[in-house]
Amino acid sequence: MNHLAGRDEHGAQLPLINEIYREVMPPERHEHVRLRGRGVTPTSYFGSRLSLDNRVNDLENQVVEMKRVAEEKEEERQREIEEMRRQAQDKDEQRQREMDEMKRQFDALDADMEARLMQKLLEMTITRSHLSSN
Repeated sequence: MNHLAGRDEHGAQLPLINEIYREVMPPERHEHVRLRGRGVTPTSYFGSRLSLDNRVNDLENQVVEMKRVAEEKEEERQREIEEMRRQAQDKDEQRQREMDEMKRQFDALDADMEARLMQKLLEMTITRSHLSSN
């Protein structure tokens, strides 16, 4: 092999790697896949053009389906967000109603206390004036 390595049939210099490869590897054979064993054909190894087209179609269909599923999930997520917003708004409104009711009760208690205080002052004034007149 060394005596042939590096020269072609006309005596021209060849890269050593190419020469070694040519001596080690058998010549190309139609309808065989090199380094894959006996009986392996390009169609059985790589698939036919039809199967490749089918695979491309399958992948395109998978992409379409994945997009559809992603859109459905996004729509569901948007519905959930909207529901959470609605619930938060309902809770805020409920709290506001409770605060308004508490304020009304506080104002009523304040008015009642003020009325009782005024009544007590009036009673004290009357009592004092009776005591002064006696």
